Amino acid sequence: MGTNPDLSPIFGIRGDLPPAMVLTVEYDVLRDEGIQYAKRLEESGVQTEWKHYANAFHGQCNMPFSSLRREMIRDIVAYLSTHM
Repeated sequence: MGTNPDLSPIFGIRGDLPPAMVLTVEYDVLRDEGIQYAKRLEESGVQTEWKHYANAFHGQCNMPFSSLRREMIRDIVAYLSTHM
């Protein structure tokens, strides 16, 4: 059960996955798992862009007046504009 890729995507990594963008933030209980996920994607040959935001915390994208939120959204838009 714990290795089901529907519950934990890190267990479903294959080399034929599409390009991926992984965002991690410093203050997040899932930070280390996100970093590990990005590394495993890269090791499996998946084109991966990993961005880490050192001063951000979990839920940062839900903060409408946050300058870090704006930076994260700009990064996502830039990634999507080159990969779609």
